Formats: sequence, C-alpha cells, structure tokens
Amino acid sequence: MRGQIMKYRDKFAASPRQSHYAIQVLSLILAWGVQRGYIAQNPASSVPSLYKANRADVIWTEDEISAVADQMQPHARLAFRLAAFTGLSLSDLVKLRWDEIKIDRIEHERSKTGVMQIIPLFDEVREILDQFPRRAVTVVTNKYGKPYTPRGFSIAVERARTRANVAKGKHFHDLRGTFATLLMKRNFNDSVIDEILGWETGKSARIRRTYISRDAVVKAAIEQFRNGR
Repeated sequence: MRGQIMKYRDKFAASPRQSHYAIQVLSLILAWGVQRGYIAQNPASSVPSLYKANRADVIWTEDEISAVADQMQPHARLAFRLAAFTGLSLSDLVKLRWDEIKIDRIEHERSKTGVMQIIPLFDEVREILDQFPRRAVTVVTNKYGKPYTPRGFSIAVERARTRANVAKGKHFHDLRGTFATLLMKRNFNDSVIDEILGWETGKSARIRRTYISRDAVVKAAIEQFRNGR
C-alpha cells in the first residue's frame, strides 16, 4: 500500500507543493480510518514529501526565464513571463481575470490565503498583457482558448525547462522569489513587498537573505549605487 501511495505522490512530481498537499489530505483520511477501526495503520504517514519548504537562495535568472520561455508555445510563453513579472502563484496565475486588471495595478485575491494582492503594473507587465488574446474571462488560456488548469500549465513549464536544459531543481513557485528580487531592485521596501505578495507582515525582512538570492540583492545594490539612487 505504501508503494501505491508513493506512485500516487509521484503523479504530482511536476508540482512538489501539490504532491505534498495531496499526501497530507490522504494521510488525514487514513488517520480517520485508523481511529474508526476500518484500517490497522496509516501507510501515508511515513511517505516522504517531494516538497521542501526551504527554497533558500532559489530564484530564476533572466537568462533562465528567457531560455525556458523560448521553448514554450506562444500562449504559454506569455503566461510564464507574466508570472515572472507579477509573482502570481500557479493557481492564481491561471485564475487571473481580465476584470482584475486595473489602470495601474492588478487586484487579485490569493487562492491559498484569501488575502487580496495589489500588484503594480510595470511597463513590462502591460506589454505582456497587451499581447494576450481576449478569448475567455481568464487572462491565461491554452491553445484551444480554454482556461488552463494549474497542473496543465505546470507540466508545460516543466517540459519547456527540460528542453531548455536550464534551471535544474527550480520550480514554478520560485518565480515569486524572482519577483521579490525585482521589487527590491526597484526600491520597494520589505513591508510593501509583503503586501504585494500577500505575505504576512515581516516575512520579507526575515527571508531577504535566504529566500531571495544574496547575489541578486548585492547586484541590485550596486546598480542603485551606479544610478545615484
């Protein structure tokens, strides 16, 4: 039974966080079965997770983003770049609606927490959005003009990453760290980054030197110095 559960876990290998939640839910159900006497033990309780919460120093570089995007179909390429410039999670990216895009910002309620995100519309984001065909209520659609599923888009990203042979060990979710680095480069302080990403107050300050690449932060500081900021 444990082997079957691990096979079930591996079906979500393209999205380690999703696999983690899937096993968590299954474990809770089986634990209930143990308490009720329907089964003798919980075989899901000892299954190792594919998801590692500590993604210290893991971000996508601009070259990696470009290399992977070049391996994607046009409709998926735009969505991938949109994620890099907005910090939207996978589930929030595919659920983003056109009516949530305002003149100077995106207002979107996070699927995971229910926290309202207010994301600035940089020029790069506006240029990307202008290239999307308006074929559905949602911004991101597949080649058939239908909304993507999180798993479907995750697989598209993973296949493109494999073809590009870059960003090994990096996941879609690491684009949030990339976006946070971008905000730091543009002089957003930690409390504002917390609000934009929907993080609890203080999270940016605590993870600035772990979740965000030290190298990227140092380069940003040098860039600001050269520009006299």
